[in-house]
Amino acid sequence: MNLIKKTLIAFSWLCGGILILHLLGTHALAAESEGGWRADYDVIMMWVNFAILATVIVKYARNPIKGFFRDQKENIAKSIRDIEAQKEANEAEIRLAQQSMQESSARFEEIRQKIIAEGERRKQAIIEGAQRECRLMMENAEFWVERHLLQAKESLKSELIDESIEQALQRLPQVLTPEDNQKFINSYLVQIDALKK
Repeated sequence: MNLIKKTLIAFSWLCGGILILHLLGTHALAAESEGGWRADYDVIMMWVNFAILATVIVKYARNPIKGFFRDQKENIAKSIRDIEAQKEANEAEIRLAQQSMQESSARFEEIRQKIIAEGERRKQAIIEGAQRECRLMMENAEFWVERHLLQAKESLKSELIDESIEQALQRLPQVLTPEDNQKFINSYLVQIDALKK
């Protein structure tokens, strides 16, 4: 139906254009011809034809032209409404995106603070672990130093005793007499007898 209206409107405009061109051309020809009643008649008939054509166009093409303009107005109004609805939807999406970005920023800041706090906690735990390990190493080192000192003292004592015994064995045969040996043997026997009782 819309196509038929548009076709009729286009046909009406075409007829009007042809008529105007015809009138202009006829008027120019009438001006060139020799004067007389025929020239006046042609001009009058041309205006009568124009009036008839204008009446036909107004009578039969007025409603299709009005309908065409009404349809165009409705189409344009609908397009404007669609564009406004799309604009509102886009603005709503933009608001949602901005809100989402703000929430993401807040969430990011919260996560960042948690990561920093966790890093500080781990750093403190590492420091405390290192201090504990250092104390244990120091205690272990002190233990091993004391042990080595004790071993060195024991080794020195043992070496001194061995050296003393060796020197005593070298000197005693020269200092001890057979009577001293007999006294040591008798003393030893007395001690053994005392132990038996």
